[in-house]
Formats: sequence, structure tokens, C-alpha cells
Amino acid sequence: MNDARIDLAQRMLNLPTQKRRAFLVALKRSGRSVTDLPIPSTDPGEPRHLTGLSSYFWFLDCFGFGGVCHVACGLRFAGDVDVDVLERALRSVVVRQEALRLRFARLDDGGLSATVVPADRAEIGVRQVDFSGLSSQVAAARLDNFSAQDAGDRIDLLTSHGWRATLVHLPEGEQVLLLTLHHILCDGWSMGVLQADLLAALAGQLAADPLTPGYLDVQHWQAALAAGGAHDADLAWWQAQFDDVAPAPLELPLDRPRPAQRSWRGGRVAQEIPADVADRLRHLAQARGATLQQVQMAGWDALLHRLSAATDLCIGLPVAGRDRAELQQMVGLFVNTLPLRIAVDPGAGFAGLVDHLRDQAGAALAHQGVALDVLTQRLRGDQTAAA
Repeated sequence: MNDARIDLAQRMLNLPTQKRRAFLVALKRSGRSVTDLPIPSTDPGEPRHLTGLSSYFWFLDCFGFGGVCHVACGLRFAGDVDVDVLERALRSVVVRQEALRLRFARLDDGGLSATVVPADRAEIGVRQVDFSGLSSQVAAARLDNFSAQDAGDRIDLLTSHGWRATLVHLPEGEQVLLLTLHHILCDGWSMGVLQADLLAALAGQLAADPLTPGYLDVQHWQAALAAGGAHDADLAWWQAQFDDVAPAPLELPLDRPRPAQRSWRGGRVAQEIPADVADRLRHLAQARGATLQQVQMAGWDALLHRLSAATDLCIGLPVAGRDRAELQQMVGLFVNTLPLRIAVDPGAGFAGLVDHLRDQAGAALAHQGVALDVLTQRLRGDQTAAA
């Protein structure tokens, strides 16, 4: 990698906030983008204050909602798994993925900091649970109950690396490896990366060196850019989207009253879409220059409008937040949610709604650099000042 570019990126990080703003303005005027700069490595032993979505999950954890802050997955093995081999494979993954070897500490202001633990000092352990002596039917039920409990049992960030692994032994030589991670260090994309790394490690094909930059390097870089005003133009665009009163909460015909306190116990309903319907949706998406996801979201908007009669809707569009090549294979929390403001015009028909949502989603994706928590705080501040 070009040493001059690394030096330039490091100098930018070391600048005070106001000078960093001036640097980013000058960089843009020169026709270059901050994404052209590499993310420099920082001192792994220096504690980093976690901000953004990480601080939100820490807030939930502190107020007793730790169980909703977890991401879990399972890997099923058809034959016997040597626990020693499995632990060595996990250690290889931990060496590669810095997010899995962090040590957390509570700050005086109530926030959370993280420090990288050297790979040779990271704690690796696989808990074992044995259901192999049960009938297949009973063992399957016990596994379902245990995996649900394991996914919900609180992970104490102050006494662990923020994740755990459990190997469940089942009848007929089957094993299931349950991995539960605190959301503060991963997202849904990360779980696919984690599974791929583990399978590669078990096959002896995982690169042994840590990823560079590391996860905390990326966190520090993103925080420095935000503080330096790198996303000010994006933030101004979002504020213009909500410059008047934000959409009111929908009044839906619920089958039960809203609880006084949020329980976080959501439900899930699975329904298979017939192949001919799916084909018609794809054809509609192609005809309108939209994606299948955008057509589905337009259908959701149409349903909300029908149930509530509201014409001013706000729905969330999740995005991976991995706009750099270095982040594609990294375990970490990068996901973001973009609040799309949708104006439903009953006279435009469903095709018109798809067109509107397509345009809104495209514009939002072009301004996705602002984290949802930053936008929410800024909009709340604007509304308070206006009041």
C-alpha cells in the first residue's frame, strides 16, 4: 500500500476536529474522496470509546434488555467433532477477527470502551451439552429450547469477550455448534462471515494473520470522519426530508392493546409466496426499474395505508454499511437503518407507489453515511429548538 496515502490518512486522524474539517473540505475540492484513503492501524492497546449503534446496544444492555442485544446462529455437523480441533479452529477465527477478542470496560460517564486483547491471550472455550442419550424427538425439542435460552441469556460484556460457543451432542453422532454474540460487536452480515471463517479453519484453509485494518481501527476512523464533518451534506439532506413535523405513529387496528412498556418479544409469521406471484412481482420490478425488495416494501406501505388511512409513512430500510472492500470479510457492527419517508397517493396506483419508493430509496442510499442514532438525535434537537 502506498506509504504516502497511509501517512496522509494518519495525519488526518491526528488533526484537531476543526482542522480535520478543513482537511476534508480541501480533499473534496481536490477531486479526491476520503474513501480513497486507507484506514490506518492504531495502537491496539489504547482503549476506544464505543459510539453510534454500539453505544445504543450498551444502553439497552445496562437497562436489562441484554437478551435482545444478541445475534445467534448454529452449525450442524453430521459426524463426531473433536472438541480440541474445534477450539483450535475457533482460535484461528479469533486471531483473524479482532472483534472477537475485545476487552470491555465501563467509563466514568457510563459509556463503554474496548481494548484489543492480543491473540495469544484471548480466552477460547467451548461449553458442551449432551443430549445424545435421548430419543431423536426429545433431543430435538431439548435443542430448540436450549438454543432459544442460550440466545437470550445475557452476555456480560464486562467479564467476557462478548460471545460464547456451545457444542450440543445429539443422537446418532450429530453435533450442533451454537454461537451467540453480543450485537455490540456484530451484525447479521457478520454471522455469515463467522460461519465461513470457521468452516475454512476446520478445513485448514483460513489465513492465519489478523485482518488489517482491525475492527477498532475502523470504528475510530468512522468516528473521526463523522466528527470532522465528512457526512454534513448527507445530514443536511436528511434534515430536509423531515424539516416539518415527523410522521405520527400509526393507529392500526390491533388485536390487543399496546403494552405500557415495550417487551421486545416480537413474533414471526412465515408464508411462502407462490411461484407465479413471485414471477409477476419480479416482472413489475423490472418494468418499473426497481428491485424486488422495493416492490415488497411498496406492498408493505400499501397495506399500512389501507389499515391506517395514513398517507405520510416512515419505514426503515436496512443497509449493510460495508461500503469499503476492507469491511466485506470483517466481523463487526456496521449495519444501519435508513428512514424512508413515503407519501402515499391513492390516485397514483400501486405502480406509482413503487416508482416513489424506488426514488426515495435511491436518494436515501446516496446519503447513507449518517447513522440512524445521529440523525434521530439531531432531529429531536431541531424539533425541541423549534418548539
